[in-house]
Formats: sequence, structure tokens, C-alpha cells
Amino acid sequence: MGRVKSDKFKTRGYRAWENMKARCYIPSKNGYERYGGRDNPITVFKAWLDNPAAYIEYISSLENAFENGYSIDRIDNDGNYEPGNLRWATKEIQMRNRGISKNNTSGAKGVCFNKRLKKWVVSLTANGHRYHLGYFSDKESAVQARAMAEDKHWGQSA
Repeated sequence: MGRVKSDKFKTRGYRAWENMKARCYIPSKNGYERYGGRDNPITVFKAWLDNPAAYIEYISSLENAFENGYSIDRIDNDGNYEPGNLRWATKEIQMRNRGISKNNTSGAKGVCFNKRLKKWVVSLTANGHRYHLGYFSDKESAVQARAMAEDKHWGQSA
């Protein structure tokens, strides 16, 4: 990846473009396994691949462009870096959009099984706080409790 020899090199947009490409195309870079190294790799829109100015122009046109505390997020976590699938989002919004952890055994976000208690444990992070939502005997009740908490805190299930 060549560097642009201009002030754009120092901008958040240019750094976002560099990091996006690295995650998708450079196996030695942090995060590659969750982007370019997936079974169905995340890719970068062809017109942006070697044109940081086109990428920066696009993200500059989006709502909340370059606001403090916001960074670029893919709306569809399984979708590519492409027009229509990017937004500026807070860290909390990005956390809602994350995929399920590779250590997750329940198949549902925020739901895990406690072997010692032999119960399903449910949690949710919202507004900077982590909420413990309870212990449940069956997985279905735990998943339902998580969905209800998402509706309460986020307005819709994520």
C-alpha cells in the first residue's frame, strides 16, 4: 500500500482507509482473521481500493462525519466496505453490531452457560454500563430476556 504524499495522510479518513485495507488484505495485520481471513472475506469497494480520496469523499458525506467519539462502522457486520453499508457510529453502536464471539457456545449475544450454577446467564452493555439480567434454567428464556433488554435499552433488538 503506497502512501499519499499530502495532508490527507494525516487525516482520520486516510487512516481509516489504510486500516480498512489492512484488515481486509494483509494477513499479518491485527484483525485480518475477522475481515479478510473469514470464510466469506470482507472486501473493499473496488473504486476505493487504490483511491483514498474517493473513500474520504464518501465517508465525509455521511451523517456525523468525523464527529468526536464516532468511527466508521459497517451496518451489516457480514457486508463489505461499500457505499450504503457504512456509517459513522459511536463505540456503543458498534458493539451492538459485533458478531458473536468465537468463544460463544449459546449462539446468542450476551447469553452464556454457567457450568457451576447450571444456569444460562444473560448480560447487556448499554449507556456505558454492563447490566446483569439474570440466571435462567433454559436457553430460550435467556435469549428472550436479552431481546427484551435490547428493546428496552436500544429501542429494537440488535
